[in-house]
Amino acid sequence: MKKLTLIKSVAAAVAVIGSGVAMAAPYAAPSGTGNVTTNMAVSASVVHFCKAQSASNLSFGDFQADTAKDTTSTVSVKCTSTSPIEILLGAGANGGSASGARKMSDGGSNTIDYNLYSDSTRTVNWGSTTGSAGNTVTGSGAGLGTAVENTVYGRIPVQEGAVPGSYTDTVLVTINY
Repeated sequence: MKKLTLIKSVAAAVAVIGSGVAMAAPYAAPSGTGNVTTNMAVSASVVHFCKAQSASNLSFGDFQADTAKDTTSTVSVKCTSTSPIEILLGAGANGGSASGARKMSDGGSNTIDYNLYSDSTRTVNWGSTTGSAGNTVTGSGAGLGTAVENTVYGRIPVQEGAVPGSYTDTVLVTINY
């Protein structure tokens, strides 16, 4: 019987080898454990980015036409750390100028002039002309978690011919980064 079993085993082995299936050597357990290491490169590029901006309302309140009226507003910007930023203030919606007097309107044909400045002495107009001869405010981001506050200094000059009423304007604030 053993001879027959052996012949059957050899016949089975020949049949498997003839079919193209390779016979594996019996599995032997490893004698110990090991490890191999390699390095993985990791990289990223942080881009200049601003995620939020806000501008508080610039409210002059009641204005007596024979006396100039001053007030302030704040433009807040959150940008990546050290990102160069430039803040531009547009001409307004009522036919004003970003390089000079802007205009508030009563909704009809009456307007009053006002100006926006980047300095507390109200001598440097804050506008939308970019470049070295520009009248914008520049700075650097302090990180996306930290708002950079920029004060806008507003002034209504004396306007003795102003018609009583409520006047408004909307100024576009643009952040370049």
